[in-house]
Amino acid sequence: MTDMQDFKYKDKTPSEVLVELATQHGMNVHDEEFHKILDDGDELSKFRERFEIPKLCSYPGVECDLTKDNDCVYFCGHSLGLQPKSTKSHIQQVLENWKQNADESRFLTSYPSAFCDNQAKKGLSELVGCYENEVVAMNSLTTNLHLLMTSFYQPTKNRYKILIEQNAFPSDYYVVASQIRLAGYDE
Repeated sequence: MTDMQDFKYKDKTPSEVLVELATQHGMNVHDEEFHKILDDGDELSKFRERFEIPKLCSYPGVECDLTKDNDCVYFCGHSLGLQPKSTKSHIQQVLENWKQNADESRFLTSYPSAFCDNQAKKGLSELVGCYENEVVAMNSLTTNLHLLMTSFYQPTKNRYKILIEQNAFPSDYYVVASQIRLAGYDE
């Protein structure tokens, strides 16, 4: 969307925006042609070809006509995600480097694992709006949530509740529940 469109839709829900856009095109939000119009206008759509997209008929638990070879529609943004097509070659390169350089492969080669966090610094600094030397990539999200809450969750008699989204990732719930118990409160 352009800056002007962003402003036009700033007080609307995504559903309301989709309905309005579909109406402008004389379509329903469920029309396949409307979906194609949105895809064609999406500046990120060119990245689709970089990922392995499972076929609907091969996906666990889906029964369908095996003569159809339709791609899955993938909406799971909080998990492992789709595999990039380049993954296999990157992994092969790491294995080859390990084979040739043994322990020194952590410091040598095009993928030095001892410094792998440095690869993420530029993107992370842009994401959070700071300098590269002010960010670090470490641990898992769950571990980082524990560390963050251990430092900042300081409940009092009147302020002890934690709000969490209804469909959060299960490990997020476990972090919150354990931090509440750690502070001496019941979930």
